[in-house]
Amino acid sequence: DLQRLLQKEILQKILKEPFQNWLEVLKEPKPFQFAMLTGRSKYLCTRRLERAVRRANGLFTDPERQELQRIYEWSQTTQNGSLDDMKDYYGRVGRKPDEKVWAQVCSELVACSPKLCGKDSDFVKDGHPMCFFQKARNKYHSADLVVLNHSLFFSLLKVRGDEKNNSKGLIFPNDFVVFDEAHSLEKIASQHVGIDLRRLQVRYALNRLWNPKTKKGQMTVLPRSAGSEKIIKQVEQMYEDAENFFDELEKAGEKLASPLKPNPQRKDDKPRKPWKTIRVRHPNLLNDSLYGPLKALREQLVGFIQQTKDKETNQELGASNDHLADIQSNLSRWLGQEEEDYVYWLERPGKSRKNISLCASPIHIADWFRKELLDRNTSLILTSATLSLAESSNSTNRGLDYFAFKIGGEGVPAKQVGSPFDYPNQMRVYLAGEMPDPKARGKDFEDALAPWILQSLKESRGKALVLFTNSRLMKDVHDAVRQSLQKSTWGEGIRTLLQGDGVSHPKLLEQFKQDIDSALFGTDSFWQGVDVPGEALSNVIITKLPFPVPSHPLEEARIESIEAQGGNSFFEHSLPEAVLKFRQGVGRLIRTKSDEGIIVVLDSRIVQKRYGQDFLAAIPQCPVDIV
Repeated sequence: DLQRLLQKEILQKILKEPFQNWLEVLKEPKPFQFAMLTGRSKYLCTRRLERAVRRANGLFTDPERQELQRIYEWSQTTQNGSLDDMKDYYGRVGRKPDEKVWAQVCSELVACSPKLCGKDSDFVKDGHPMCFFQKARNKYHSADLVVLNHSLFFSLLKVRGDEKNNSKGLIFPNDFVVFDEAHSLEKIASQHVGIDLRRLQVRYALNRLWNPKTKKGQMTVLPRSAGSEKIIKQVEQMYEDAENFFDELEKAGEKLASPLKPNPQRKDDKPRKPWKTIRVRHPNLLNDSLYGPLKALREQLVGFIQQTKDKETNQELGASNDHLADIQSNLSRWLGQEEEDYVYWLERPGKSRKNISLCASPIHIADWFRKELLDRNTSLILTSATLSLAESSNSTNRGLDYFAFKIGGEGVPAKQVGSPFDYPNQMRVYLAGEMPDPKARGKDFEDALAPWILQSLKESRGKALVLFTNSRLMKDVHDAVRQSLQKSTWGEGIRTLLQGDGVSHPKLLEQFKQDIDSALFGTDSFWQGVDVPGEALSNVIITKLPFPVPSHPLEEARIESIEAQGGNSFFEHSLPEAVLKFRQGVGRLIRTKSDEGIIVVLDSRIVQKRYGQDFLAAIPQCPVDIV
């Protein structure tokens, strides 16, 4: 309120009127309001739900209709209509509705708007409950502070970045942003600027219109006509064309990966692991056999929308058309490799590796970040406990310079402040000085890990987070440790938890917190964002220094870019990235002023290599022992 009073026109008014009158305004200040913001697709749209219930027979199969009924029953009890609330309603952590059903009832940009289902819409005036997303929208538009995650921020920035009323803001007029955990910004921004087009994404977009297997979809709820029949036939053909395209993409990936097959003359006869990522260095890996059918289908949809008088149908078909437009654009961008300074690759995530994706990302995000955020006429604060490198670092960019360089923030005011924790009395570090080199051939390093981890778990009586950089190594070592614990007399009661063992990340973390004598074995996602204060986490075991994997196409491209400019990619990229991630891992231990515990580093390179000093300098000042 004081800030508003200092605006020019109000200040002039104050000078003309008795000041005591204005003091009365300040006696009852406006209450501070904040709102938690999540993506619109995580909210139930009551208007779309009402439509789906009316047209359930044409949209859904029998099991899907049962799921729709469960969602409807929940909608009668929920306060905020969010997926988080639905988890509580179902009474099981991680419970989610069927994705195909939820997609027909959640909020969506074209099919859900203030005009359609907001407080002044005809839908609400007819006695229907207001859309839950529109309720949330009203709340965060009137809030003084909006809290959201990085991924959603960049999604909104992408959608609203061109709006004129944001000329003095980013996603809201006249806003400013505080980025916590800013060390993750580069990765998340790159994902939103780049391309990630998946086989399942194309299937979903087509099945939304018409599913050839179930004979259900948006076209089913319409009266049959020449126009609708043509769209159905186009979708069926498009579905077949898309499946053929992605099958050919798989084959092309196999050809690209074939030079990576082991030499048949090698003594070991281990089969080659299926590829997970493969870089595509040249455009037009395949002919764009989908562009023409997509264009024809979208033109037919537009013509059908123009002729159809049913507004609800038009809105739903318009949203489907937008999905197809995004697919068409991303497919063309990826095949043509249109963006300069991008890296392109194929990816098969998950254990089954069936959902092949076309991926692309800028090699460096600095120029985009500077243009889209730093050069805006607003303020940003970027903060994290792990943004800086030690001044004694071998890296050419020290302190906060490395992070500033990555985001195009050279010259931006920067400040480092101390920690509130008493590390010399709260933490002690143990370094394994005689471990085998992790990069040496053979299994010496792997075989040595289990005894060291067992000894450390014995000292702390569990209560440990064991961090790995490789999933296979983690599983093998975990199995060896678990078997030894079961055979030992002292290991009784120490439970081991393994990431990727069929339990979700949040549930695994909750089990770890509740069972204070447990040991959690985790990889990448457990190096950061894990907050377990108290006795349950008293020991962090770092098995290996977390250097980025150079085989990933993005890492490979960044290394090539630095080397091409005459730089040293190890000291300019690999080392600082590893040090910052190492600091993240170390930071899992001390979360409050009352926490105590130990850090155990089992990678002897921290002692034996010159660059080990960079990692040691990243550890807060505390007692350090080499054992």
